[in-house]
Amino acid sequence: MTETERSARVPPPGCPLHGQAVPIHGGEAPHDAQALWARLRERFGPVAPIELEPGVAVWLLLGYNENLQVCTNPLTYSRDSRRWREIREGRIGPESPSYPMFMHRPNALHSDGEEHTRYRTAIIRSLDRMAQSRLRLDITELAEGLIDGFAADGEADLVGQYAWQLPLLVLNRMFGQPDDEGHRLCDLVAQVWDTTDEAVDANEELVGYMLAAIERKRRRPGRDIVSWMLADEVGLREDELVQQIMLLVMAAHDPTTNLISNALRVLLTDRGLRSALASSQVQIEDTVDQVLWIDPPVQMLPARYATRDLQLGGREISAGDALIMGYAAAHSDPVLIRDDGSGPYTTVSASRAHLAFGVGPHRCPAPARNIARRITTGGIATLVHRLPDMRLSVAENELQWRPSLFARGLQALPVRFAAQDPPDLPGGDLSWQPTARSVSSPAPAGSTAGRPPTPAGTGPWAGLSTLAGWLRGS
Repeated sequence: MTETERSARVPPPGCPLHGQAVPIHGGEAPHDAQALWARLRERFGPVAPIELEPGVAVWLLLGYNENLQVCTNPLTYSRDSRRWREIREGRIGPESPSYPMFMHRPNALHSDGEEHTRYRTAIIRSLDRMAQSRLRLDITELAEGLIDGFAADGEADLVGQYAWQLPLLVLNRMFGQPDDEGHRLCDLVAQVWDTTDEAVDANEELVGYMLAAIERKRRRPGRDIVSWMLADEVGLREDELVQQIMLLVMAAHDPTTNLISNALRVLLTDRGLRSALASSQVQIEDTVDQVLWIDPPVQMLPARYATRDLQLGGREISAGDALIMGYAAAHSDPVLIRDDGSGPYTTVSASRAHLAFGVGPHRCPAPARNIARRITTGGIATLVHRLPDMRLSVAENELQWRPSLFARGLQALPVRFAAQDPPDLPGGDLSWQPTARSVSSPAPAGSTAGRPPTPAGTGPWAGLSTLAGWLRGS
């Protein structure tokens, strides 16, 4: 690094942000996020300065109302990271570990104004055209296929073997791609998330997946997301289309994986909730909303950028400062606690005023939220129908959370259950040998025949199998 570059990384003297920023990186990274939010709130109030890496500081929004205010005012708080002072003044660049989270991309998440409207319109119109009955059948079929891959073992990791794969396989079908491309997509996304040298090559291959999908649909359009976005009147260029597809993959996959596994953890560890579900006092949808409050799959989300100097939550915010959405922290904001001491969620029901899907003009579009909910509830219902006696195979306190303040998800969710005979599937050996985290493949269309009958009326999940029937339309 040259002397000029080193000087550029020095925080401005007297800066209210850099001068007080609390490090949350390296050895300073906390293991208990909720304890961190509480300490920051006690010291700074609803808006706290934090340091993501040496010399790189941002404001973290801890207050529920402050998150609402920033997310609903795009003129004052831009989504375009090219406004960020840390980039413009050279304190963060492409070599930085944090840079990929903040770098500008021509997609609906990182744009403002007319550009944002154009991208978002193409996405929403395409998602709106998805037949819900077809989606429901695809979710159930793909979930059944994943379960077939481990049902005979009597044990499984419900993160790596189930929750991690299901959203990607569903997305692959929504894109109108062959199922074997879904397996490849699982491999590539796994490698992209890994912090290894292979991640760079995998990212290029992932773009190759997108380009191949686009080319297939140019030659042979179908009733799928890629075909509809290609034909949309907003006229997306190829590079823009690749970015919107990439956004759908990244925005839908990891959060939905975490939502499924976090909800399953609650169901596996909360007997009262399980009993309430079995007696139909609550529905799986209520459990999902509760989890979106207490364990939102995205805890922090980059970022908004102040377009002018202003005050927020008692802090002096300078033009070009970055503000991180603190969804998990906002959900524990004391302003949400009622007079009786209760919060906005209970075992029986939960408010949907959570911030887990965002708020304001950049909120996750309604059709995308509905698809995420369908994948989550469908995946859970199919699993508990097939494996009604599943139980944790480790103590609850042995479950490990991913070491991330941005995502809230388990590293693994090991369970045991009564082993089932493998289904008699047509077409010979359909096994798939992965190269990454994904460990089993879905069965092909029409493969539900030949599965052994599911044990009924046994185990902690007794009484829930009717949910899977509803999802199948029976």
